[in-house]
Amino acid sequence: MIYIIGENKRSHLLGEAAVKAGHEVTLWCSVEEMQGECDLVILNTEENLEARQAEVTVLEKKVSAPIAVTISLNYACAMAKDAAEKNRIVGIRTMEDECVGEYVELTKTFDTDADTYAKVLELLKTFNERVAEVPDIIGGIFYRIAFLYSNMGAFLVSEGVTVVDVDNSIRYGNNIKRPPLQIADEVGLDRVLEILTVLYKETGRPAYRPSPLIKQMVNAGRLGKKSGQGFYRYD
Repeated sequence: MIYIIGENKRSHLLGEAAVKAGHEVTLWCSVEEMQGECDLVILNTEENLEARQAEVTVLEKKVSAPIAVTISLNYACAMAKDAAEKNRIVGIRTMEDECVGEYVELTKTFDTDADTYAKVLELLKTFNERVAEVPDIIGGIFYRIAFLYSNMGAFLVSEGVTVVDVDNSIRYGNNIKRPPLQIADEVGLDRVLEILTVLYKETGRPAYRPSPLIKQMVNAGRLGKKSGQGFYRYD
């Protein structure tokens, strides 16, 4: 049995992937309503650091299973900061659109024990096509690379390159099926701006400095697929 906590799209997509692989899954809206034992808890509520830390301390008293906390723009170690049993906490990072289930990153904390890590890794591999084992670095692999490309693509558009040419250069030139500006639209440009801002602040690398074009589009309400217009127009 896998428990997933958090009423949002990513929780449902994770649940669907796990059910398809033959697992029993229960989705809970909150830590407070969750009850009963399970094999794994995935905590995917709103990613507010202090709230997540408090939720982890409640969860560890309710279940004896490993607790996997989604850590999009946080460190796994921070999630376990207030836990009494830090050895049971791991971090996971998934994609933020319909491709949840195709790829997930698994991160241990300073205190995650070997048995916990191995159990979570084995479970995740049953319902994710690819599991990457990633150190506790901000943004992991996918965020660092995918949104760097999105940012560079936005800079090119602001210099006069067409959106189609930017995406085609990556789609066909690099043989990548989901090009950077398409990903940005699907994730949401407001979210992309948030991700880039954190990566720039945490790493200090100029390449993550958000493109002014992305900021302008967000200010104009052009957020991508969810608003009907971003780099592309959606009917």
